Amino acid sequence: MVVNFNYELPFGRGKRFGATMHWLPNALLGGWQTNGIFTINSGQPLIFSQTTNNSFSFGGYQRPDAAGGDARIPVRSIDRWFDTTQFKVAKD
Repeated sequence: MVVNFNYELPFGRGKRFGATMHWLPNALLGGWQTNGIFTINSGQPLIFSQTTNNSFSFGGYQRPDAAGGDARIPVRSIDRWFDTTQFKVAKD
């Protein structure tokens, strides 16, 4: 679920507070709004990594690089959702 919101603050010329405000304070205080995005999701994250670290870095996992092709496949299944040949081991 994703919820977006916009709220125009009631300050400035023509608003609830400061309706007759001079142009200078109106330029500084008027016309403001607040916005936000609220996201709720579930499930496991999709993380690409390999357990063998064959780089010269200290610890951790390596992440793959895209090989440059299109990883989408025309017929997806639970076992094959994208083309795994389109990823390669990152070189440090």
